[in-house]
Amino acid sequence: MKTRSEELLAFLAKRTFLSLWAYPNVFRPSANKRVPAKEVCDVIAVFGDDVIVFSDKECQFPSSSDLDTSWRRWKKRAVNDSIDQLLGAERYLARSSPELYEDSFCTVRLRISLPPQERRRIHLVAIAKVASSKCSDLVGGRGFLGITNKSDSSGESHFFLAQPNDRKFVHVLDDTALKFLLYHLDTAPDLLTYLRRREEFLSRPYTIICEGEHDLFFSYIAETEKFGEARTFPYPPSERFNGIYVLLRGMWDYFEDRDEYKVWRQESLSSLKWDAMIEDFIQDLNSGHFLRGGSTFGEVEEMIRAFAGTSRLERRKLTQLMENAVEDPRMNMPGSMRRSFVISERQTTGFLLLCTNQQTGESDLQYSERRGIMSYTHALVLKYVFPHLEDIVCVTYPSIGLEPFTWAPSYFKLNVLNQEQVKIAKNLHSQGVFAGEAIADTIYDFEKLPVNPSPRMYPTVDFDFLKASET
Repeated sequence: MKTRSEELLAFLAKRTFLSLWAYPNVFRPSANKRVPAKEVCDVIAVFGDDVIVFSDKECQFPSSSDLDTSWRRWKKRAVNDSIDQLLGAERYLARSSPELYEDSFCTVRLRISLPPQERRRIHLVAIAKVASSKCSDLVGGRGFLGITNKSDSSGESHFFLAQPNDRKFVHVLDDTALKFLLYHLDTAPDLLTYLRRREEFLSRPYTIICEGEHDLFFSYIAETEKFGEARTFPYPPSERFNGIYVLLRGMWDYFEDRDEYKVWRQESLSSLKWDAMIEDFIQDLNSGHFLRGGSTFGEVEEMIRAFAGTSRLERRKLTQLMENAVEDPRMNMPGSMRRSFVISERQTTGFLLLCTNQQTGESDLQYSERRGIMSYTHALVLKYVFPHLEDIVCVTYPSIGLEPFTWAPSYFKLNVLNQEQVKIAKNLHSQGVFAGEAIADTIYDFEKLPVNPSPRMYPTVDFDFLKASET
């Protein structure tokens, strides 16, 4: 039976990793058949080459009048024991082929595969619970525990989580910090990027002191002009630096009241439709719908991961482009199409967005087939123009409303185009598809180019080019 804390952690992990990549209570078989299987961790999340291992210890804070004794006892049970479990899990997961099961009898293998050993990145996260409320009672504030990277010692301050510097890095988060992070980093790429940068920051050679995860997070996003675009932590000022870097207190509380934060939260709401599309994929996979055509679980998972591998900022951009198309009055013209694409932050994935309506007299099957042809041919052009792209994610959708159930997603993993594919791509490209030509009736949808970041312009066109590509 799962504990309350494990259920909460599983729920929070699903907020970022959805239901396909996060698994609670994972076990490994014992070498001795007579000995029960051993629980590896409370929750494991596997997303591409990244593996996050969570250990959650719910431990009541002692009620002793001696705060120093109470803190040490709580910390040993809630933090140190979690770290020990995580280090043991990391040693096992670092093996070439660790066996993982979803049940204690080791009969159901973990359906998600670990990445190859040479590419496997393991992140360890210990969740220290209950002390947050005690911290809030005694020192006020929201209940965030303090953070420092100084050496762990018995003389450390109460309600500060120190990072031991003589062991593998472990992210030690209180439960308030965990909820805060998963609220603001609610996609897999955003959370994984933060964990990597957080480890780099707290592994710096000088002492870092911060009064809570919220202020640490503020320092992460404060270096950019627009909230949500940061990818690094700051460095201390060179003047009068004495080896101790103390982050300013209360900066997140100040920032949370600013208009920039409120606008960012509001703008993110529409991008939740992208999340809903991913969950629909996962439900189709769980129901067996995706596997009926002969695809393997691994192939479908890779496709879904391509859609889920978008940051919140990317999802905002993509859904904004789709909303622009839906609101474009030219889409009411017969045969109109609006197309746009975005190069991902990883620079290896291209996102195609094709808006087209069902034509008069066109059956549902014909409409579906036409959208499939559009997706494929446009993906060929995109690969032809940007040969460095490794995979292309495409969504075709009508301009009548913008609901995920009307979207037709597709995924293309194109290594090298063959002669026939090059012929189709060159033909479409010569007709202006992603050619960047300034044509009178233009739509400004081009968001980002790795070679030229200036906006490009593309026309509204009819579907004659499809007939040309078929001949």
